[in-house]
Amino acid sequence: MKKFFALSVIALVLVAFASCQKDEDDGKSKVQLVVKSSTTLPTPVPTKNALNQGIVIEKFLVNIDEIEFDVTDEWEEKLNDSIIEAQELQGPYLINLMSTDALNGLSIGSTLIPNAAYEEVEFEFDRCLNSSNQEMYNKSIYITGKINDVPFKLWYKDEVEFEISLANNANFVLNEQNLKLYIDFNIAQIINNLTTFNLSTAKDGNNDGTIEIGPDDADGNNDLAEKIIEALEESIELDDSDED
Repeated sequence: MKKFFALSVIALVLVAFASCQKDEDDGKSKVQLVVKSSTTLPTPVPTKNALNQGIVIEKFLVNIDEIEFDVTDEWEEKLNDSIIEAQELQGPYLINLMSTDALNGLSIGSTLIPNAAYEEVEFEFDRCLNSSNQEMYNKSIYITGKINDVPFKLWYKDEVEFEISLANNANFVLNEQNLKLYIDFNIAQIINNLTTFNLSTAKDGNNDGTIEIGPDDADGNNDLAEKIIEALEESIELDDSDED
């Protein structure tokens, strides 16, 4: 009898928990975020073609700290502050944009967010605090490759935020349906932009065989380090389709 009573109590607890969980999920939609790299320049090309200008990227590490979904002004008035502040994915997400996973589309997580109209996704790069990863430690962006056949390393340390929206600044509306969103990094366009910022003029100042480009580099290319942010600004898009 005691065993039956205990099992009955457990069953009631499980039913109550399931009911509460359903209540929490009501009025929300599941959103999956995918980071994807593309290697094809847009048409028409907005700047000079850099694919044969001597810059080759081999590794492109970014540390995404958090991702937020921003509702439209109209919906911001309808939803209370606590709900609005909860619309985010917490990282860190350390991603190599040149990896096969990123080139194919790397899912970094899913979350339930309230049904509403959203105007953009905001995400930030921040310093990697994992000291076991010495390449990325204390950096938010780290790139390696070659400039005119000479190895280079480029890094950025500061926090930086990007706000991206769908094409033509279209809103995406959630109404209890699943949605997959792609944060698309156009690597070819990033290289294109870096060339217009004269990254190919960076020098191996201490003659150690590697061109260093960072806020505290030994080669004297410090002023070029922040150009990566400018190169990224026009090279990241939000899409609800995985077509390039």
